[in-house]
Amino acid sequence: MSFNWSDLLVLATELGNRGTNEADLRSSINRAYFASHCIARKYLRDDENDINLNYKVYFKELRVGYHTYVINTFLESNDSNKQDIGRDLERLFDNRKKADYKDLIHPNISFIQNMAQISINMANNINDNINDLKSI
Repeated sequence: MSFNWSDLLVLATELGNRGTNEADLRSSINRAYFASHCIARKYLRDDENDINLNYKVYFKELRVGYHTYVINTFLESNDSNKQDIGRDLERLFDNRKKADYKDLIHPNISFIQNMAQISINMANNINDNINDLKSI
């Protein structure tokens, strides 16, 4: 049985709800992004039959990463719901990079708490929107 990527979203929510230290909040943002990225990637690969996601050579030739490819595939869709998913993924990816790589996101912990909550909300929206796409 394959891993249920939405379990990462549950973990992100738990970490974000603790909200007492920056490490929990940064980890919450990271897990929210990876839950969404993997759910979106799995949707494209398994439900949309995007064969490009099965070939590493494809990404080496294009010089584009999986993350950018998944985001752009949604953004470039003619379907406005998929475009919304792409925009949320893109914003969430930016938040994840800040959480993972910036030494100082903001001196006020409440700013980071808000960023974590926004990230969790976007991840939930992505998950819900992909589930809606599957039910069409």
